[in-house]
Parts: sequence; C-alpha cells; structure tokens
Amino acid sequence: MRRVTLLLAAAGLAAACGGGDKKESSDQADAVGAAKVAGGLVGGFLKMAAAQDSIDKGNPYHDLHDPCILVSRAEVEKYLGPLRADPWRDGTTCMYDAATGRSITIDVTYSGGGMAMKMMKAVGGLTNMAIVDESGKADTLDGVWDQVRWQYGTLDALKGDVMVGVDVQASQAGPVGAADLANIALKRLPSPLKYDGEAAAEHKPGPLVAPRDPCSLVTKEEAAAILGKLEGEPTSDASGCTFPIASPLGHGTMPVLLAVSWDHGFDKFGEQKMVNAMAEKSFIGPVMGGAGADQIDQKMRSDQAGKEEMEKMRNTIGSMGPSLKEGSLQLKTDTTVTGGPWDEAAVLSGLTFAAVKKDVYISMALQMLGEAKARALVAKAMSRI
Repeated sequence: MRRVTLLLAAAGLAAACGGGDKKESSDQADAVGAAKVAGGLVGGFLKMAAAQDSIDKGNPYHDLHDPCILVSRAEVEKYLGPLRADPWRDGTTCMYDAATGRSITIDVTYSGGGMAMKMMKAVGGLTNMAIVDESGKADTLDGVWDQVRWQYGTLDALKGDVMVGVDVQASQAGPVGAADLANIALKRLPSPLKYDGEAAAEHKPGPLVAPRDPCSLVTKEEAAAILGKLEGEPTSDASGCTFPIASPLGHGTMPVLLAVSWDHGFDKFGEQKMVNAMAEKSFIGPVMGGAGADQIDQKMRSDQAGKEEMEKMRNTIGSMGPSLKEGSLQLKTDTTVTGGPWDEAAVLSGLTFAAVKKDVYISMALQMLGEAKARALVAKAMSRI
C-alpha cells in the first residue's frame, strides 16, 4: 500500500507544519486549527486501521497479494503494443514495460482499499494549495467500481475494499484506457490468473538504452555551434552534461546543463507536464490573472501603437530567455511539440524545453538563451539515442 503510506506521511507533514516559531496571534490560531484538522484526520485513519480486521472478514480477496494476477500481458498490449518482458511484480505494483519504452503500472490494494480512497480524498483537501484538483474526466466512464478517481495520470477504482490504481502517465492510454484496465482487473477478482509476478521479476528488463557518458551525445564543437563559444571543456555527472559559456550578462561564465535521465523517461516527462499544469493552475495562472495579463494583451493588440509596444516588450522579455505565447506577454506552454528526433517534446511554462525518446528524458532550461537554442541542443542529443 505504497500510496497509502505516502498519503499518511503527507497528512503527518501537514500536522507538523501547523506549528513553528511564535507568530502573530491570528497565525497561531490558524496553525492550531490546521494541526487539529490534520490530527483529527490521522486519528480517524488510525481508528479505521484498527477496524480493518473486521472489514477483512467480509472481503474474500484480502489474502491475495500478487498484483499481476488481474490483468494479462495481452490485455495491456492493446494500449502499449508488444511488451519487452512479462509483467513483473514490484511490491503491490505490477509493471508492464513496452518495447518502445512506454509503460503502464497497476497497483492493487487487496485489503484497506476503502481507507486508501478516503485518505486520498482527505489529504488531497489538505494539500489543495500545492496540487491540482482531479479533472473529473473519469466521472463519465462506466465501470463495475463503487467509486472512481482520475488524477495525475492515474485512475483509482474501488470495489468493496479492493482498490486498483492504473497509472497510464507513461503511455498514451488516457483515462479511457485506464478505466478499461481497471474494469478488467476488478471483474477478474473472483477468478484471478494463474501467474507469478514475483518470479517474473527475476527477469525484469533494464534500461531500454544503456547509460553512457551524457557528454557523448553532443560534441564540444556541436555545442559551441548552438550555444556560442565554450569557456572550457564539457563536464558530465549523474545529472547530465554541462557546457560552460560566457555569461550573457557580460561577466564570468554560465553553466548550461543538458539534463539526461537514461530510464523512466516517459514517467518523468509525464511528471514534468503534470507539475507544469499544477503550477499553471495554482500559481502562474492566478498571478498572471491578478496582474491583468489577459487585459494587457487585449489592450496592446487594440491599436497599432499598442502592437508595436507589445513587440518591443516581447523582444525584451525574449532576450532574457523565456518563451512567450504568440502575440502575448504570457509564458508559453506547448506539450505537443513536433518536428524533432523524439517521441514527445514540450515547452514548459516558457522556461524549459524537454523531450523523451526510447524512455530517455533530456531537457534544458532556457535560462537567457531562448527556446531555439534549447530545442537545437536537445534535438542534437536526441539524434544519438
């Protein structure tokens, strides 16, 4: 029950954050109130846990353990294409790895699913300043479940006290595919597959692309042609390859990191898009809205003088690195970038260019260099994957 543990930890963190140094009396009251709410939730969860033995007596599936006995290889290949290994068990999760590097994971809670679902909803409420509300897309899907929740690329479906979580973030299955697989899993509970996911884990696949020196993806000369003259040799470490260039500010050097992750790239790409969406909704959108960004855009487009002024401002901001929406002063996000040697690519909040191919994730912060240079450097690296 990995997700339950994480959620309980989040609730504990919320309670811990309620205290702290002495502040104004109103802040103290707010902190005490938050701590009481969090403490009440944790106490409620502990009571639920104590009652779990009684719940298990009415749950015919509480003694099952292997998450790989509910959905077959062929059933997942409908959404992933051919797998490069048999489904294998990682704790409460079954891993389905495609030959393309994409993947789907299915996490099964055979006992305590009801408590897990309540915790997810409760902690989601506690941390609503940091997360995006669930999309609600799954609400229109039909299923055999009692409750369903679609959030962050994962569909969680509860039937009785069994919860199945289908994570399709690293695939293109979407909520409809996730719902189909959750339905298959829940319907199969009475007659599970004769399969051993733990035995299959002995042959789990390694990275699709063998890790190597990240600086081997772009030569010094190629980097200089894209970024400008290098002020030293490229250096590599676990995070990627760093190219030192003269600072655009006119003094010293500026390190340019080409970040490289050799596996779980589709997961990381999906996570970065999710984080970007969270930031857009919870921070960037409200800040830009409060600053009247839409009204400023409209006003400046209303006459020729305004258009000319907007272009000057766009050029000024663009020279500092961020990528902007066309004809706007707002940061650009494009999660469907095409035309490069990658499977998927994106511009995230106008500040990062990222791409993924064969489960390798490569990105570069735009810094003061702009989207074109970041895209060119990532493309050059991706061409060698």
